[in-house]
Amino acid sequence: MSNNKSNKELSRIPKYLGKNFTIVERNFDTLGSVVVDIMIFLANFKMKNLFGEMVFSLDDFCQVMGYNKTNLQRKLTSEQLKKLLGGLSLPQVQVMNFKAKEGDEKIKIHKLENTFEIALWRATKENVDYTYKEGGMTKYRAMQLLEGFDIMYDVSTKKATKRMYSVKLASKVTKLLLSQYNLIELADYRNIPDRYGYKYFYLLIIKMIPVIKNNERKGDPKYYLMSIDELANIFGVYYQDREGKPQNAAKKRRIKIVLDSIKSYIGVAKFDYRFVKNGGKYAYWIQFTFADNILEYFDERIKAVFYSDLFNSCKSYFIRNKVVANKMTDKVRAFKDIFENEENEDIFWDWFNGEEDREIKDQIYEEVYASVYKLSKK
Repeated sequence: MSNNKSNKELSRIPKYLGKNFTIVERNFDTLGSVVVDIMIFLANFKMKNLFGEMVFSLDDFCQVMGYNKTNLQRKLTSEQLKKLLGGLSLPQVQVMNFKAKEGDEKIKIHKLENTFEIALWRATKENVDYTYKEGGMTKYRAMQLLEGFDIMYDVSTKKATKRMYSVKLASKVTKLLLSQYNLIELADYRNIPDRYGYKYFYLLIIKMIPVIKNNERKGDPKYYLMSIDELANIFGVYYQDREGKPQNAAKKRRIKIVLDSIKSYIGVAKFDYRFVKNGGKYAYWIQFTFADNILEYFDERIKAVFYSDLFNSCKSYFIRNKVVANKMTDKVRAFKDIFENEENEDIFWDWFNGEEDREIKDQIYEEVYASVYKLSKK
């Protein structure tokens, strides 16, 4: 594994994408994997430009996520659209000509007819069910992924493929990027083929790493255990005898083939595995381990401190200047109260994620960045 930090493409993704991958895929039918990859791309974009606009081209998305542009922008047939829209009318949006000159048409109506744009549209219209842990409790929520998007392109070129997308990430997704996240190496992820369960398993790999690091801190064994039944469900490996009983030996052989295949595509988050008995009669459990340099590679303690301090500084400003000073709510009068009420919390994250007070938030960002990274160099 290369340890060249300048080549790092380490990015945060909300934990729900890994834990609830199959739920997301099921919600969006055949668009599921594209929606997941759009969210991974947008999470990476957001963390690099936390308070800025999210404007990008399809070329940008394909470069980061390893897609073939032709496949995503190909016009879908009426049958395909009918299936993807679930009986809803073909969506149409107003498209802005961002290079309009005097006398040029500034706005035109555009039909969403390709895979990428339909996936974006579905992500604004449908909520995703997910679970997460907070304060020692497991919580269940339905969450919107995108609040909306706009399409812009230079109408004068007559090339509808030259489009730019301006996307607004939902405020709760931004919250999870700062509080409930895992780290993903994008160079690995885009190399993994779109085979059944492959990408889902990679999202499990990056979930294993912080668990193992936490085990190490506690002095516990540095490995992660999964049963062959868990992996069989992920990879769609179902072997039964004539009586309908599971053939574990056959599943084990197939799972080994799949794991070895996935390993061949991974350049950074390389894992080792072995079959173990785990107290049973047969070795039908898989023990995953990672070398120390890989565990170190996925360690971003300074960034974590920075984002934590940034969050607290923004929260402090918000309470002083938006809540108490403006009497936004009589219930909130102290720093600690802001997150004891979910409605108040949503107000804060809408502010954090929006355009209001952009210059102030940028200033807070610069001050916290200078403070944290100056101290880290001492």
